[in-house]
Amino acid sequence: MTLEMKMAAAHAIANLVQGDALNPDHIISNVLDAKVPVAVAKAVARKAIDQKVAKELAFSRKTQSKTWLRET
Repeated sequence: MTLEMKMAAAHAIANLVQGDALNPDHIISNVLDAKVPVAVAKAVARKAIDQKVAKELAFSRKTQSKTWLRET
């Protein structure tokens, strides 16, 4: 995981707290918030594609889920 991917993850977490919820006692989202892993995964995946570490999303019949393909 590159530094840029870590920064993308941090920004995704920080961006979940907005508006009236943002105050000195609440600067990041609760770690149990179900939106956190989704936002982080999307941000890191986008950054991985931008950096050419991953190239596309593919459906795996074996696991019945989507997976990122590594750039070769």
